Amino acid sequence: MRPSRKLSLCSLLFLLLAALSCDGVYKGKRDRDPAEVIHLGKPADLILIAEVVHHLDPTLPRVEAIAIRDGRIVAFSSRSGIFKYRAAQTQVREFPGAHIFPGFVDAHAHLAELGRAVARTRGELTADLATCLLAAQAVCLAAGITRVHDAGMSAAVQKSLVELQSQGKWQLGVYALLDPSQGVANLPLLVADDPSDLLRFRAVLFAVDGSLMERTAALLAPYADDPKNRGLLLAGRSTLERRMRSVHGMGYQLALKADGDRAARIAVDLFEEVLATGLSNSRPRLEHALLLAVAEQRRLSSLGVIVSMQPAAFVRKMSWARARLGPVRSRALHAHALLDEKGVVLAFGSGAPNGPHSPIEGLHAAVTYRGGTLSPTAPATSKARGMSRRRAFAAYTTGPARAAFEEELRGLIKTGMMADLGILDRDIFAVSDRALLETQVLATVVSGKIVYQKGGEDKREDG
Repeated sequence: MRPSRKLSLCSLLFLLLAALSCDGVYKGKRDRDPAEVIHLGKPADLILIAEVVHHLDPTLPRVEAIAIRDGRIVAFSSRSGIFKYRAAQTQVREFPGAHIFPGFVDAHAHLAELGRAVARTRGELTADLATCLLAAQAVCLAAGITRVHDAGMSAAVQKSLVELQSQGKWQLGVYALLDPSQGVANLPLLVADDPSDLLRFRAVLFAVDGSLMERTAALLAPYADDPKNRGLLLAGRSTLERRMRSVHGMGYQLALKADGDRAARIAVDLFEEVLATGLSNSRPRLEHALLLAVAEQRRLSSLGVIVSMQPAAFVRKMSWARARLGPVRSRALHAHALLDEKGVVLAFGSGAPNGPHSPIEGLHAAVTYRGGTLSPTAPATSKARGMSRRRAFAAYTTGPARAAFEEELRGLIKTGMMADLGILDRDIFAVSDRALLETQVLATVVSGKIVYQKGGEDKREDG
C-alpha cells in the first residue's frame, strides 16, 4: 500500500473516532468508575424527551433527552443524539415544554398513617393495611416522589410492603426506619441488601422526647405558655444508650427523633458516646430537630450527623410553635438555613400525614422561611429568606440519598445511576415563589418505569 493511501485511511479512522466521541451524548463524569460502565451496544428500554433535562452539572451543556436501560440512566443528550440508543422495542415518550429533574425523596413520612388519612377522605373508614399503603403510594407518586423514608415502620407494614412487591403492586421506593417499640430483641436480623433495591429496611428510629405542640418536647428552658413545664424524655438516658448500642451492634443505622433543644443535646451526646470513632461513617440521623441550641448546631456539623427536617409541616404550625416558645426563642426554630450554611447534610421530608405530602410545598417553605419569619415576597438575596432553591432541592434529592447510603445510585442524573425522575411542567429554579406552588407533576419515573402519568401530557415519538 502506498504511503499516501495509508495516511488517508488513518485520517478517516481518526475522524470516525472523533465523530463517535462528539455525537451529542454526554455521559457525565462516571466513566472513571468501573462499577458504572454501561455497555452501549444494547438499546435503551425507554427514552424520555423534554424541554430540559436538569442534570445540574454546570460543566455540561444543556440537554433534552435521557436514555434508560435496566432501570438505570444510559445517557443524557440532545434530542437528536439520543436516538442512537433507540431500537424497535424502545419506548419513546415526549413531554413538550416539560422539565426533567432527579426525583423527589421524602426523607421522613409515615406511609401507613398517610394511607389511612387518604382512605378517610374517600370515606373508606375500614380500609385494611394493604389498601392504605397503596393509597399512600398513589398520592406520593402523583406528587413526584420516587422514594420515601418511612419513619417508625412497624413489623406489620414491613410485611405488607414485601407482600405487595411480590404481587407486583408496589412501585414506590422505600427506605425504612424501623420502630423498636416491641423490643430491640424483636427486630429482624439485618440482611445485607443492595442500595438499588426498591425496599430497604436498615435503620432504626428511637424517639427521645415528645411533641412541641403538646408541650412534651424536652426543652432547656420552660415553655413560654407553661412556665413550670420543660417537657419530658420518653426514656431514661442509660436505657436509650443501651438500646442504641444493641441496635448498632446488629448493623442498623441509628436515628433519633428530637423536637426540643434539650432532647437534641442528649441525642448528639448519645451519638458521640455510642458511635465513638465510627460516627461519620455510621451516618446517624437526627429527625425533626425543631429547636437546636447554637452549640448543637456547631456539633452537628463537626460530627457529620445528618439532620432530617420537615419544612412545610413546620411552617403550617408556626403560630402555636411561637406561642410555646415566645418571640425570642421562636427565632431559632427550624434552623435549616443556618445548618446548611454550616455544612450539615440536610434531608427534607413531609412528616405526612402530619404535614402536606407535596415536596413542592416543602421546597417553597424551605426557601421562604428563616428565623421565625415567613417571607415569600422578600428578594432572593434577602437575609429574611431561607435556603436557595438549589440547596433546598438538594435536601430533597442528594441529601436523602446520602442519609440512606445511596448517593452512588440516587439523587442525581448521571450515567449509571438509577432512573428515579420527576417530570414537571416548569423550571422550579427559575419561576417566582407563587408560580413554584403551582407546579404540576406530569410524570414520575421509578427505576426506569413510568409509574405515574398525568393524563394527556405525553405522546409517542416516532423519531
